[in-house]
Amino acid sequence: MLVFGSLASGAGSYTILTGWAFGTSYEDQGSWTSFGKTNSRVNNAIAYVSPSFGGFTVHAMYSNGTEDDANKWSDNRHYYGLGLKYADKAATAALIFEALDGKGTGGEKKLGTGLNTYLKTLGLDLIKGDDLTAMDKRTAEFKDRKTAYSVTAGGTYNFGVVTAMGIYQYAWESEMYSQHAFGLSASAPLAGGTAKLGARYLLGKLDGDAKNVAKTLDADTKYRAWNIDAGYTYPLSKRTYFYGFAGYSDGAKLYKDVENGKFNGWSVGTGLVHKF
Repeated sequence: MLVFGSLASGAGSYTILTGWAFGTSYEDQGSWTSFGKTNSRVNNAIAYVSPSFGGFTVHAMYSNGTEDDANKWSDNRHYYGLGLKYADKAATAALIFEALDGKGTGGEKKLGTGLNTYLKTLGLDLIKGDDLTAMDKRTAEFKDRKTAYSVTAGGTYNFGVVTAMGIYQYAWESEMYSQHAFGLSASAPLAGGTAKLGARYLLGKLDGDAKNVAKTLDADTKYRAWNIDAGYTYPLSKRTYFYGFAGYSDGAKLYKDVENGKFNGWSVGTGLVHKF
């Protein structure tokens, strides 16, 4: 079994993610998978792609252990992905269902490190430095997490002068969260290169144990964020191109003070990319 990018990861040969002009590029500000939920790359995986039927293909993927399959089945987290893709000369579209079970995620762990796994899932700031050291002197018993699900749908259409794109994801995990993420973007030829523009919106709420913990900390149990991006690429040769990018994100409720570029702040960058 091999390491593959999951169906909605935007990475590797088997991903079918579509509908966002910036793909997974430009760090937290631009990448779709930093804004929505993603399973990224999974270890110990097998994948299947059907023949094309009128432009439609079926895609399936399974991981016997997303990080390690040396333990028994009940101690490994498992990934399940199923997708349908359509492509013709002007249009592309994909519908993806993914599930990541919570097997093997419980047990006795250092308190700070264990809490960080949950905070990272929610996109919140992690416990660091002396606070983490102090908390990790204590241990706690964590329950196995529930299965995390996501449904992602996206599409593009090339009108000739501009390519319009749209993407939507609903993701949820019992006792943790449920959320919606939306994106609209476009790309168009400009001065020999390609200009890109996009906007995203995220809204969600905490559930179960995560909601109860937030209440005890007098924190919001709902979260919001929006983001706008602009970019430009210009080819200098077949293998080299120049790029420029700017993005702005703003979070509200639970995310209003999160020091993370995907939810709050500016990002501006420029550079060269050469493909070997």
